[in-house]
Amino acid sequence: MLEQSSEQLTEIGAAMLRAAPPGWRLLRLSATGAAGMIGTDLEIDMGDGSTDVSNTIERAGRIACDLLRAEMYQPGKGTWYNASFIVDPDSRIEAEFDYDRRPFGEQATDDLLREDQEVYPRDNELLPDWHPTKALD
Repeated sequence: MLEQSSEQLTEIGAAMLRAAPPGWRLLRLSATGAAGMIGTDLEIDMGDGSTDVSNTIERAGRIACDLLRAEMYQPGKGTWYNASFIVDPDSRIEAEFDYDRRPFGEQATDDLLREDQEVYPRDNELLPDWHPTKALD
């Protein structure tokens, strides 16, 4: 699935690099999404051992995260709720995708989660137990 999405991954990595100040050592982006909403948090490990959380990625990077969610949708399986991206000093990007933890932490409303289920439907057995549309046996 990621081969199809390499354009979006490239844009996410590029957005992370554009947000990085001089002297960075490692870039970590956390993304969370549901329906048409996407949230991102950028952590920058600096060469002096400190972590900078004051920067954000630009709109193009957030759009790429949202498009990546859409491109990774699989009928019945759905798409990810949370993702993490790491860019190293050689500009290589690694990505991990989470299909089970609630997006936006506890801030995702049931209405938003229902809308996400309409946009990216999952089979009932693949819905996490916390999901408001999960039919209990």
